[in-house]
Amino acid sequence: MTTCNIDFMDVACLDGFKVLKLPYKPGADPWTRYSMFVFLPDARDGLSTIVDVVTASPVYLYGILAEMKEKPVIIQLPKFEISFSWSDLKRDLCRLGLSLPFSREAADLGGMCKGDDDVAGGERRPTFLSKVAHRAVVKVNEAGTEAAATMGALRGGGGPPPEIVEFTADHPFTFFIMEQLSGVIMFAGHVLDPTK
Repeated sequence: MTTCNIDFMDVACLDGFKVLKLPYKPGADPWTRYSMFVFLPDARDGLSTIVDVVTASPVYLYGILAEMKEKPVIIQLPKFEISFSWSDLKRDLCRLGLSLPFSREAADLGGMCKGDDDVAGGERRPTFLSKVAHRAVVKVNEAGTEAAATMGALRGGGGPPPEIVEFTADHPFTFFIMEQLSGVIMFAGHVLDPTK
């Protein structure tokens, strides 16, 4: 379990669950911002309920994210790595109607690869797909958590002390990785046993 001191993070405490935003470091494109949103049900066995609620409507999901406010948070998040491989998507893509790129006779994917036009005799050979594979990996560890966290200090004076949110992911939770400008969810996953 990765433990942080008190960090100021965007968080929402809603009826039955909490949501924590872990921003990724901006890449080369300053307009693109990715964040991981961790949805933690209050009930230890509440994962299926939270998934049903959050995925029922995109409008509801974006409404939840709009309610997030920066607050002091004590985070306990397990280290985890999730990987997914699909060695051949051709059959599934064809079933969904994407068969043209796989056709030796009809596909025209020339110019996509270096050297496509450099064929002996000047005759261009057909370029088509024979296989499509996919692999995705999500990794959260101390370094990733530190990179996503903003450290802060609580100061005295002024009104009442701020509410400190405890975000202890010691039971099943779900997460989304979202590109925030477009609102597109790039990856979704569950951690069913945070102790492993």
